[in-house]
Amino acid sequence: MADSRTENALVETTAPTLPRRLLLPLALLVPLVIDPYGADTLLMERLVMSLVGCALLLIEASEGLFSRRVALPLAGPEAMLLALIAWSATSLLWATNPLLGVMPMILMLALMGIARAIRAAATSEGAVAGWTAFMIIAGLLIIGIDSMAIHRAASDLSADTAKYASLLFEHNNMGANYAVVLLPLAATISLGSSGVRRWLGFAGVVGLLYYLVTLGSRSGVIFAIMALPLICLAFMLRRAIVRMRFTGRVVGVVTGIVVLVLAVLPFSDPARGLAKDAFYAAARVTQQYGVAEIQDSGFRPDIFKNTVSMAQEAPFYGVGVANWSVEYPRYERYILDRPHAHNDALRMLAELGLPGLLLFLGFFGSLITTQWRVLVSARSKSTYACALGLLGATCGYLFCGMFEVPFTMGSTASLLALVMGLTVRMGEKGKAASVEQRPNTWMLLMVAGIAAASIGYVLQRLPATALLEESREFRAAGDLDAASLSLTRIAEMRTGSWIPGLELAQLELERGRHESALVHVRSARSLSPYKTDLMRIEGRALLELERYDEALRSFEQVATLAPGDESAQAEYVEALASAGELIAAIDLMEYKVQSQMRTVNVESLLKLALYWRLVSEQSEDEIRMRALVAARHFYAVVFEEGSPEEAAAVASDFKHTTHLLQTQPGSLDNWWPIYEQFLTSGGWHRPNTALWTSMDADGVKLFPGWQESAGPPLPRELRHLP
Repeated sequence: MADSRTENALVETTAPTLPRRLLLPLALLVPLVIDPYGADTLLMERLVMSLVGCALLLIEASEGLFSRRVALPLAGPEAMLLALIAWSATSLLWATNPLLGVMPMILMLALMGIARAIRAAATSEGAVAGWTAFMIIAGLLIIGIDSMAIHRAASDLSADTAKYASLLFEHNNMGANYAVVLLPLAATISLGSSGVRRWLGFAGVVGLLYYLVTLGSRSGVIFAIMALPLICLAFMLRRAIVRMRFTGRVVGVVTGIVVLVLAVLPFSDPARGLAKDAFYAAARVTQQYGVAEIQDSGFRPDIFKNTVSMAQEAPFYGVGVANWSVEYPRYERYILDRPHAHNDALRMLAELGLPGLLLFLGFFGSLITTQWRVLVSARSKSTYACALGLLGATCGYLFCGMFEVPFTMGSTASLLALVMGLTVRMGEKGKAASVEQRPNTWMLLMVAGIAAASIGYVLQRLPATALLEESREFRAAGDLDAASLSLTRIAEMRTGSWIPGLELAQLELERGRHESALVHVRSARSLSPYKTDLMRIEGRALLELERYDEALRSFEQVATLAPGDESAQAEYVEALASAGELIAAIDLMEYKVQSQMRTVNVESLLKLALYWRLVSEQSEDEIRMRALVAARHFYAVVFEEGSPEEAAAVASDFKHTTHLLQTQPGSLDNWWPIYEQFLTSGGWHRPNTALWTSMDADGVKLFPGWQESAGPPLPRELRHLP
């Protein structure tokens, strides 16, 4: 009886007050948040979740400071999450861009605030079941809205863009992550309840399965195929599982071993090979049954391999929280930007090293251990169902984390917060829960200060998307001063984003303010030093300032980091030409043309012709002759390979170059050997008549005095041939 009174007193003194009760349901509605100024990029969801979670944490700390309330003890998962936040904050000391790490840490802090609020609100087993039902109801509302939006957009999207049909999640895979976390909860409600709740759970399962199929999510369908039979089997074996009593230290030791093994697996070549084989095997199966094409996810193994390479450079401390995107261009040689690592655990390993990965896995291990302990000690079917649903939701979260990054997404992170809070509440026992803890005043002040600062930071950066859209509208209207002002306001928010600096630099280049453009782009490069877009803008500004050596270094970096970016290669060639390095520019351009012999780029041929003409104007004797021969050659190839319009455009240049050659003493004999040498040494073995055509568009011969019976004139040593 005494224990019961103590526990009731605890509930009364830790139950959330009215402000927290009003804020808490908003966590369920985070996926409904859409950026009004464009497609939701998940940033607005993260901002709203951060506001809700940090406000809940601030209210809890304020209540501890100004009223006599018992503090909820710090639970195992909460301690692991707090340690992960602390290690993330430490990693900012060596991160290339520390500002980028602020939002992920605030998001984790918000996760803690929501989890503690739901833990305080779920004061009984019935309340836990009620909150689980609320999650399903909110989920059905959200996927219903999104399904309608997907069907409406389907007719306007191509096969390549169909994966962006989701309205609320921006990308279908993110919507699938959300559904996968809810699916086990819906299934266990259906199996473990009766009456209205059973039908709610059944409707949730059907709706979520339909949603996953609509999204065409490979990982979502695979998880559903695996999870639903296992959940049914777990209910069939409920009595046997409860009798196992596999709890306590044994579970903790097993969990610790599993976490350690998982932490070192990424560094094992055989383990990575097996994982890659399993990935492609699953992809082939899903392609066979028409779920998705294997090409849609073939890029993931490459990203995983490059992320492991990043982790191997700094295995014990990483590159710093949220700095994966900053460092990743050093490891991939493709044009496309990669927004994230497509794997939560590998991202943690690369950003925070082994300590961060151990804390991340330990956090989920602590949740699973608590859920299992409740599961095997459940005395009622409803408790068993709730524990099994939470266990399945956590496993679903981890499964999605192998292919995406749900830990950084506002929608799925809010679900994880609810799962965490309900898990901790169900895992609390009478004695453990009834220990009254008067919170330390200094600790409460620190928590309140951090929460308030986080709220202030989020509030001041809320208008960033609107300002960016506003700047682009001003720019389109020609009001560059107003556009610059909007971008400057974003830069002053210190978000860690390089985009405002890039757009400010582009604006200044348009206005002819090259020094100012250089200042802005170099400020942006300090945030993202390997971003090729920034290097290119920097190179252009330096060219305009005639600082050729520095410009060439910028473009050379681009060419090294992105050898597949043709536009970047072309800019490097132009930079060499502008700096007077014409031969180096020609060498690079000729290599590019030779590598594309089957699909000749006429624009590249014209540039080669132009550069050789410039060389001829700056040279004498044999070098001048060779340059004229090469220029004439490329004009001739344009005649052969280009369209009639392109051929007509170069007719006068071809004619002029040919006349320059024919006026040389001893023409044609003096330059034809040079031409033959050019063809053999340069590799231009193009067996077509354009190589020696000497007639303009009207059929008039450009070499007066030559009298051939038909066709173009030939070199003298070949004229005796029939």
